[in-house]
Amino acid sequence: MVDVALMVNVARLYYEESRTQVSIAKELGITRLSVIELLKTARAEGIVRIEIVNPKEDFSLLEEIVAQKYRLKKVIIVPGKGNDTVQLPNHLARSAVSYLAETIEINDIVGIGWGLTVMEITKQLKEYGRRSIVVVPLIGGGNERQAQYDVNSLTKRFASAFGGESYSLFAPAVVDSKVIRDVIVTDSKIRQVTDFWKRMNVALIGIGVMTKEFPTAFNENLTANPIDFKEKGIVGDVLSRFYGIEGNDIPLELHERMIGIDFSTLRKTETVIGVAGGLAKYNAIYGAIKGSIINVLITDENVARKLAKHS
Repeated sequence: MVDVALMVNVARLYYEESRTQVSIAKELGITRLSVIELLKTARAEGIVRIEIVNPKEDFSLLEEIVAQKYRLKKVIIVPGKGNDTVQLPNHLARSAVSYLAETIEINDIVGIGWGLTVMEITKQLKEYGRRSIVVVPLIGGGNERQAQYDVNSLTKRFASAFGGESYSLFAPAVVDSKVIRDVIVTDSKIRQVTDFWKRMNVALIGIGVMTKEFPTAFNENLTANPIDFKEKGIVGDVLSRFYGIEGNDIPLELHERMIGIDFSTLRKTETVIGVAGGLAKYNAIYGAIKGSIINVLITDENVARKLAKHS
């Protein structure tokens, strides 16, 4: 009887963390032959799916069409056969890393968002020399238990790759009242970070949809004070701040209690890179574009083709 949990663990260590079979065997107390057999079984049973991507596939015309249609600074498209795949976040992150390496210049101020896609990007970063950049989080963190929402850690990792300096935002992403929020943002340490937001050159964000994958603090708030997303016309979120299909800000009491960059400030940033793919996120991506929340889009061909046809 195969231990499925063990098989998944082995697969994650091998494929996601690029660990060697020997190191995995040593850590888990099994033989290298067992690791090989578990990896083989994981592929046979569909737990691991390998996708071959042609890096030379040319989307330049489609990128130009989408960029011109929506007046975006840049559009980067990755392959996406048929339906969304489990490999998509990896492909998006790889393209984002290449673009960031070309775009970020010496002394830039860079803002970092949170989420699974942003975390995947930071994992793929290498060393890009000492560019003396300043990197700041775009939202508070608090005591989030999920690694993708540990925005201060993501910020530090990003700064390290570009030989820069990082600042942490030691404040919750959402607090109990607007009064508390207004007091916290006057603190000198908090202002040190928020003042950078007004001078940012580059912002890197993910684009979300309304799922159970919200940060813990927001899930607790939404459970206590449910929001009817459909009634309010909400299609997506950026940094857990909600918007409509035209990118219009949705007035919510929750937003008044958040410690994070607002859309009006984000829109003034020279380069705002939105990284997201999958047709399930289409409305969220479309809204972020229409509302000028982002001006650089990194997405997959399925979303891009739909954007090109959108009337």
